[in-house]
Amino acid sequence: MPPAANVCSWRTSHRPCTCPRTLARDIERLQSSGVPITTHRGRGGGVSMSSIGPLPPIALDLPEVGALMSSLAVLGPSVSESATSAMGKLTAALNAASPDGADQQR
Repeated sequence: MPPAANVCSWRTSHRPCTCPRTLARDIERLQSSGVPITTHRGRGGGVSMSSIGPLPPIALDLPEVGALMSSLAVLGPSVSESATSAMGKLTAALNAASPDGADQQR
């Protein structure tokens, strides 16, 4: 399995509306909630998530899907390929679960 890609925290913290302290606090919150994130110091360092292979299906209720979509909207649903993919999957699942199915797409 390929190693997880590092995200350079310095480069990320220099994007608009992000400061290094905010990024460090967010990473600490994720780590303390059990998310397998590793920080790498020094040149070429950054933040990575452990590669664990494919995840099993996850059952989410409507409020949980709403929370994830809201978080992605704040982050910016097109900030990365992963964010875009996640938003697309959540939207498709909502459309498929609606009474009208895919006919309800905008």
